[in-house]
Amino acid sequence: MAREAVRLEGGVSAGLPSVRRRFDTSTLVWASVAVILVVLIANPVFYLIKESFLIAEEEGGGWTLGNFVTAFTEPEHTNPIFWTLVIAALVGVFGLIVGAAMAWCVSRTDIPFSGFIRNSVLMSFVTPPFLGAIAWIFLAGPRQGWLNIISRAVTGAAPDDYLFNIFTISGVVFAMTLYTFPLVFIVVLAGLNNISSDIEDAANIAGGGTLSTMLSVTLPLVLPALFAGLILAVLEAMILFGIPAVLALPANIDVMTTQIRAFMESEDDMVGIAAAYSLPMLMVAVWMVYMRRHVLGRRGYATIGGKGAARRSNRWTRTARASSAPSCTRSARPTMSPSILATSATATGTPLATFTGPSTSQSSRAAKAAPASRASM
Repeated sequence: MAREAVRLEGGVSAGLPSVRRRFDTSTLVWASVAVILVVLIANPVFYLIKESFLIAEEEGGGWTLGNFVTAFTEPEHTNPIFWTLVIAALVGVFGLIVGAAMAWCVSRTDIPFSGFIRNSVLMSFVTPPFLGAIAWIFLAGPRQGWLNIISRAVTGAAPDDYLFNIFTISGVVFAMTLYTFPLVFIVVLAGLNNISSDIEDAANIAGGGTLSTMLSVTLPLVLPALFAGLILAVLEAMILFGIPAVLALPANIDVMTTQIRAFMESEDDMVGIAAAYSLPMLMVAVWMVYMRRHVLGRRGYATIGGKGAARRSNRWTRTARASSAPSCTRSARPTMSPSILATSATATGTPLATFTGPSTSQSSRAAKAAPASRASM
């Protein structure tokens, strides 16, 4: 009996590790994440879609498509959709240009105070849009804006004349661009910092200028980050409420967010119309994600090799302005270290003599000729 008890204990103790090995904690983690996503994302979207097909209880309840007809056929409801798409497209383009340019300067040049610029951009992102819009009213308001007061004092214009007017479509686009371009900056800066600088160094050593290297080497590698930043900027411009409420409504310009608020504040029960009216923003988000996958396809955007240090030019102003600099690259070839030359030759598949230039070839021929001259002496 004692032997059987020992065997039983040994079998149980031997089976416990196998049970532990079969139980994977990652399964529990993924299940928890799935439940959280369903509760926080799928559940609100489901009720939003459901509410868009329901008739108000005051009218008897039931299912209907009348909410969509009312939301997308009346002119006072379709104009905000048009302005929302126009503003979002302009903000996305301008935000992409500003954010990508600033990220490239911070990551690929020796621009002064790069840390201060990075922190300032992040601070502008966390600033509430209401405060930013009110600040620009103090600066560019047509009547009491400080910039207009200064311009009238300098030019002697009439009190009703103004140089800047923030209560316009261009003013709304400008203010929203200042708020959304940090999204592009953060995403593109992370993409640039993850790209090895050896490939760009190899392109410069091979004779490529700053602009040609940026277009042919850097841009294809950072293209996914650019698309992601563009999507974020456009979607953020579509869902912003503070800046349009402060700057667009005084100019009698409605966007979708302000129109949805008008639906919710109406004395009538227009919750179903508001739900139907908000669905295009969700459809635009899904369409942009699909277009990103469609445009990028299944192409790979990975670099082979370790992560190199960020490539810093000697003068950031010269780098930012130069369109091509083959002469500067050629003059810098003899001073390149052997390790960079070897990396460049490996990355481009070009013989090392091509990178080292004629000076190296001449020195090698001189070194071979030296023993012959000594022998003849």
